[in-house]
Amino acid sequence: MYNGSQCDDSSTPAIILLFIGFSNLDIEIGGGSYDIWETSGIIGVSGPLAGQPCATNCPNPDAANDQRAWNQPALDPNQQEMSLLRLAYPTVGSTTLAPGVVLFNGALGDQTLPKWDPAGFWSSQNNKCPATKQTGDGDCNYDRIAQQLQLNGFSALQVQAVFLKSANANPLYCLNTSLPCAAGSNQPDAYAAETSMGNIMRFLQKGYSTYPVPYPNLKQVFITSRTYGGYGVNARFTSQTYSPGCLNPEPFAYEESFAVQRLIVAQITGTPDQYSGAVDYSNAPWFDWAPYLWASGDTPRSDGLFWCGGQGDGRCSNTDFDVREGDLADETDYWGDYTHPSYTGLNKVSNLLYQWLNGNLNSAQSFMSNWVTPWAKAH
Repeated sequence: MYNGSQCDDSSTPAIILLFIGFSNLDIEIGGGSYDIWETSGIIGVSGPLAGQPCATNCPNPDAANDQRAWNQPALDPNQQEMSLLRLAYPTVGSTTLAPGVVLFNGALGDQTLPKWDPAGFWSSQNNKCPATKQTGDGDCNYDRIAQQLQLNGFSALQVQAVFLKSANANPLYCLNTSLPCAAGSNQPDAYAAETSMGNIMRFLQKGYSTYPVPYPNLKQVFITSRTYGGYGVNARFTSQTYSPGCLNPEPFAYEESFAVQRLIVAQITGTPDQYSGAVDYSNAPWFDWAPYLWASGDTPRSDGLFWCGGQGDGRCSNTDFDVREGDLADETDYWGDYTHPSYTGLNKVSNLLYQWLNGNLNSAQSFMSNWVTPWAKAH
């Protein structure tokens, strides 16, 4: 990989691994770096709430008076301490990664897969890009990241690896057609996710329409699906009257992994399927799995990963939540959405990602990647 030692501008020499995706990734990489409710009108809130990234309008089944969920505020000091960036940069000026490797958090709350797809949400003339305030700007998230890179002394030319984790919001149609699905739906959300991912891969390699290639020196892309979503409210399979499939519950969170798998198979075989589009090396960068983060609730998978939701069943106590159930200080005011990671859930993800980046060769639990470790690991 190019180490940036002969940059053609004033950028700091670096190999940048760029993380792009939605709120969960923003929390897992940086602890959550953006405030929610940028405008007034949400349950009497008059302005932004500091330290509360990516709250949702999905309901908390325990909330009084039909309150919509807010995320756990940053009153818990463990939140940012558990993030991947803190593991990789434990103190100011120090790193556990190879010299010159920079992890850059480009994830942002509410930026679901269609909002990274240049032919998706932001390409509509009806949607105003949050970065440029322009309409019809299909690559607005990439514009935002370019500005952030520049403000921090870097360049888009230094992005050589990208990590993608996002999902569709409010999914409607599952792969198992025997389950009840929304009237009028004709495509499972997993296939829609695969289509968006294929568009994103082609954009990273070739640009789109009038948009230039965002990262000309990109060498690798890593994709993963989201964590367990079974603790979030899924109105489709309940008697509640909320919007179907609020946010990204089960089985949709699990089924997203099939979208990633199909996309990777399409590149390996060189044969696109009807949803991936052409993702061979002439149309897309090389891409592969990032660490798989899903486990079936509190049933441990082979490496021991499981997700607690306050079951009180012996493995997870009534107070063990890997998802945000509310504010630890005042649960009467802040109701969690059971979807975004709490600091313990964030700790599980960040450690898996850290092992993938910079694993211990002697550890039986090492998830280090043969494709990442040679340039990311400090030797």
